Amino acid sequence: MLACWSGDRYRPSTTGTGGTSGAAGCTGAIPSDVAAPVTTCAGTAATYPAPASLPAMAALPDPFTAMDGTRITQAKQWDCRRDEIGAQAQEYELGPKPGKPASVTGSFDGTQLTVTISEGCSTISFAAPVTYPSAGSPPYPAMIGMGGISINPTHLNQMGVATINFPNDAVALQNDGSSRGMGAFYDFYGASHPAGARSTTSL
Repeated sequence: MLACWSGDRYRPSTTGTGGTSGAAGCTGAIPSDVAAPVTTCAGTAATYPAPASLPAMAALPDPFTAMDGTRITQAKQWDCRRDEIGAQAQEYELGPKPGKPASVTGSFDGTQLTVTISEGCSTISFAAPVTYPSAGSPPYPAMIGMGGISINPTHLNQMGVATINFPNDAVALQNDGSSRGMGAFYDFYGASHPAGARSTTSL
């Protein structure tokens, strides 16, 4: 899941516009997010070549080769390499993942999990329906699906597995290019936020 991308490197700037929710007369806005410098495994600030200058590669790149070309050979080196990969994914594909909001809370009414996110004057919520198993007894294992469960949710419920539907389209609509900037994420951070829909689901 995209939440594995390390988002703590991206911190809000002091300018920009964001969500519009809040009390009447409240002008606090969610700041735009900009990429803070990322330290590479070599200890230098990461730089990103223009996409047009990236070399063509017939094979998949080696994930254990750092940005400076050195080989990752020890587990303790993986933290810096993970940061490099996350930063490159956000730079070239996903757009910057925002930093942690001021408040993230959840409530559960028995059949639906509601998540509420707040920062300054802006607040958004989205709900994830929960379907209980028709067999077994709690506590149940659960499978979370992005926009639905594609591997026979009825059969999973009969096996004693609960299913949870994460409403990714409600968070960031993903129809086509015309739906860019639509959804709760963009209501919160602003329709022009550079994060792509796939990055927003890790909010």
